[in-house]
Amino acid sequence: MASAVPKAERLLKICVNHYKAPTCSDADFEKFMTTSHIQAAAGIIARHGIVRYAQYLTPLEARNIFAPDITAMPPGWMLSSYDAQTQYYVRSADDLRGLLMDPEWHEKVGKVETEYTNVGDVMILVGWETVYIEEEEVVNVP
Repeated sequence: MASAVPKAERLLKICVNHYKAPTCSDADFEKFMTTSHIQAAAGIIARHGIVRYAQYLTPLEARNIFAPDITAMPPGWMLSSYDAQTQYYVRSADDLRGLLMDPEWHEKVGKVETEYTNVGDVMILVGWETVYIEEEEVVNVP
């Protein structure tokens, strides 16, 4: 008798899109995100029950790889100009709410990020992620 495959936990994915500060170079922004920011943030993020956290950095050098292809896309398609996306996978939105209300988050992360990110222009995307291709294999297709 075959055993049932456990159903994967459905996590809410909250993506926060960021622009770097106008005075911040791509190199300084990447260094900030991958060193001082994550060093200050990782322990606080983990303490609030965030299941997974990832950074998706999109410097101009990377965006330019696909920029020529946009002209062949349907009218209205555009390449996002955001410089980074932070991705939080949570069981409940309250997990992220708790993080954002944590005084230590504001002290160690919030105050510092204003030098590197444009905190006045942020876009948030909330939903569920379903993977259909994994390691070149079709998965999760009914």
